[in-house]
Amino acid sequence: MKKGLLRAVVFLVLGAGSFGFADRLWTNSVGGSWSEASNWEPNGVPDAGDRVTIPAGIAVQIGVTAYCRGFTLNPGGVLTVSSSGSLDIGGDTSIYGAMVNEGTVNWTNGTVTVYNYDPWGYNGVISNRAGAVWNVLCDDYNINGNWGVEQFVNQGTLRKISGTGNTLINVVLNSSGLLNSQSGNFY
Repeated sequence: MKKGLLRAVVFLVLGAGSFGFADRLWTNSVGGSWSEASNWEPNGVPDAGDRVTIPAGIAVQIGVTAYCRGFTLNPGGVLTVSSSGSLDIGGDTSIYGAMVNEGTVNWTNGTVTVYNYDPWGYNGVISNRAGAVWNVLCDDYNINGNWGVEQFVNQGTLRKISGTGNTLINVVLNSSGLLNSQSGNFY
């Protein structure tokens, strides 16, 4: 009886933290819709606990409400959140390609690192288009640059709407849009 109880406790402590979560790899070599389960390996649309990888040179479109624990967008890749879509990012994210937001991004947790270094083929940039919203719902996380001249191009709205702490934008912020801090601070 004690061994059974001990095994149950060990499973709950060690196994439950990752139960049901996956690392999902985009497998549709021609690009396409995030919400198509067969575009992912293992098969299934990513959810809030899943880490996502988009291979080099692939274009992926989000036209629905989408979630991930974080993602890696490889060089030459393009991840577009369309005007009808939204993406909740809940963990560390690496952008070596182009992240284009035409809808809504809700950044809830983790550090976002952008890589732009031409000799290595990194062309990372975040583009928040006119009419789009990038919501910051976390404290003490950063948008960092690494290796070159990384940019956050804001033509829409970049706003901090949760938490009383700081959010560091440590890339070139090229903003012709609205920068709004309703709670906490950008620096």
